Amino acid sequence: MFIRVRKVGRLGLEACMILGDGEQFAGNSFDSSNYVRVYAQGDEVGRFTYKPGVSKQTDSAFVQNPVAFVDCLRKYRSLKIEATTFTSGTLVYSFDAIEALKGKK
Repeated sequence: MFIRVRKVGRLGLEACMILGDGEQFAGNSFDSSNYVRVYAQGDEVGRFTYKPGVSKQTDSAFVQNPVAFVDCLRKYRSLKIEATTFTSGTLVYSFDAIEALKGKK
């Protein structure tokens, strides 16, 4: 998984999660399964809903509360993001100290 964060004019931030290796997000808003969980230090520190990504493709997803999501990424040196995919079920992606986000507002 890659996370792309960018500043968008007056809207503030945009956070997009992009899966690789042919994976696709399995969640949808009809049954409220369109979320990822964020863990740090062994505890769940956030649960963020998402909407379909670029051109409605299921290999990417935009976080619906990007400011809180990015704050969560900034706060912890090491974290894990748990997402449900069509092909592999629940996957956990690990991230260590996302330096690019430190100090940016």
